[in-house]
Amino acid sequence: MCGAQYAWTLPTGWLAFTLFAPPQTGIAGQVGGWLLSPAGTTAAAWTASVLLATGLLLYATVGPRR
Repeated sequence: MCGAQYAWTLPTGWLAFTLFAPPQTGIAGQVGGWLLSPAGTTAAAWTASVLLATGLLLYATVGPRR
């Protein structure tokens, strides 16, 4: 949606938030820190699945930037 030149901003921003934000408990902390969660964590799997589905839906709807 924003072009290849800005494709790095969302993953880098989320990683920076995960690394530098104070750890939180509960589901919000698990969803926010899903990148650092161990494999097989339910919250991490659901977060990754929702992000994948959202990305695929947006790409299928909007398509690549020309």
